[in-house]
Amino acid sequence: MDRERRLAAEYSATRDRLLGYEDGLAAAGIAIDEVPIVESFNDRRSAAEGAATLFDIAPEMTAVLAMSDVLALAALDEAGKRGLDVPKNLSVVGFDDVPEAAASAPPLTTIAQPIIAMGLT
Repeated sequence: MDRERRLAAEYSATRDRLLGYEDGLAAAGIAIDEVPIVESFNDRRSAAEGAATLFDIAPEMTAVLAMSDVLALAALDEAGKRGLDVPKNLSVVGFDDVPEAAASAPPLTTIAQPIIAMGLT
């Protein structure tokens, strides 16, 4: 995914998360083109399809950074289907801190967002 496409992301939060991810990779000496990125809608069906695609193209990955908890929960589910132990074999992180994150098995690592405060600004 090229930088212009990331900058054109429909939602500013997604765009900012992707750019932050790219900055973090760069700080670690990794080019964004060296890591697989799969785009998905933020619904359960699309998230499940996206997670399956990600695991198909990068079966040896050790971490998933999902742009939402819906996507991260789909990655947790797909990891379980493939016999991967989270967090032993794979780290999964999402955004938003939805209630399902704490109820998942294992509990999802998530980044809480101050959604109400963000909406007021």
